[in-house]
Amino acid sequence: MKIINQVKDALYNGLLSAGIESKIKSEKIKNLNLYRIIVMAPKFKKLDYSERQHLVWRIADRILTDDNYLLVCSIFTLTEEEEKE
Repeated sequence: MKIINQVKDALYNGLLSAGIESKIKSEKIKNLNLYRIIVMAPKFKKLDYSERQHLVWRIADRILTDDNYLLVCSIFTLTEEEEKE
């Protein structure tokens, strides 16, 4: 979906400009028109979960509008170690 790709690109570029290299993927929620976005970055290890969330949602808010905001049901912010758990 175009808007999801735009959010992923914005997250990647926004985090990169903050000095955070990341890997980003999205998953469609089965039987729903909803998506979750997973952002993995080693530097997240230095941030509390709430700081990570504040950072990624501040970036996503620049792209999402009232019409498409609800398409993103969640953004997970993980280190690679956390993703393996």
